[in-house]
Amino acid sequence: MEHGVEEMMPGFEVKAVEGVPLMFTKHCIKYEMGWCPREGKKSEMKEPFRLKNNDQEYELRFDCKKCEMHVFAASTPVANG
Repeated sequence: MEHGVEEMMPGFEVKAVEGVPLMFTKHCIKYEMGWCPREGKKSEMKEPFRLKNNDQEYELRFDCKKCEMHVFAASTPVANG
């Protein structure tokens, strides 16, 4: 291997690692929907929230103290219907 690399791991787009977020973002769906607990609001929907794009599914987790939304590869698929 080059540049001192001892082991190559597949990228997250090929194989997600359980428990490791794909992305951290300050853009928050709860805030955009008016459900931000920091603003004294409550979600109308049960968590965990999921996003679906074609055959890819993502679970959203929130760290409201840091005002962050974390995006994870979903560990179990969302049922169609």
